[in-house]
Amino acid sequence: MKNELTYSLAKRFVDNYKGINDPTSLNYCDSHAIVWLEDQARKYGYDRISTMNAACRIFMRNNKPAKRGKKIRIEIVKYMAKWGAFASGESEMYRADLVGANGKRQTLPDTRACCTEYEGNPERKYAEQIAKIWAGLLGCQIVSVDKTRKKAA
Repeated sequence: MKNELTYSLAKRFVDNYKGINDPTSLNYCDSHAIVWLEDQARKYGYDRISTMNAACRIFMRNNKPAKRGKKIRIEIVKYMAKWGAFASGESEMYRADLVGANGKRQTLPDTRACCTEYEGNPERKYAEQIAKIWAGLLGCQIVSVDKTRKKAA
């Protein structure tokens, strides 16, 4: 019974096959690499390693790996909210959000404060400070986003 090829195994097989035939490779005529190739060819139902190499190349050409999602980023979000316990109206607020590769977001806490709750601030500089600290720790970019309501002219 023939096993199903995966992209990672096909790539590994092709790389090893190239290595045993390339005089500049460390695997050149390596008996361990040749035995592994023969074992994989037998396991996947091919009579020779050259036949499996051709099948792996065709498989890799037809089955490209899925593209990875976006990288993580930190967004400085501008939004409308009430500030303070006795606020009667909404004002512009700023907060730093971490947006993951899958699109989920989380408000970043202020690492310098004793409490971890952070609801945002009416001054942009505090959100920028938090974003710079976390961007340095995570090694990601900072993006500004405006989520305030547009006023009609």
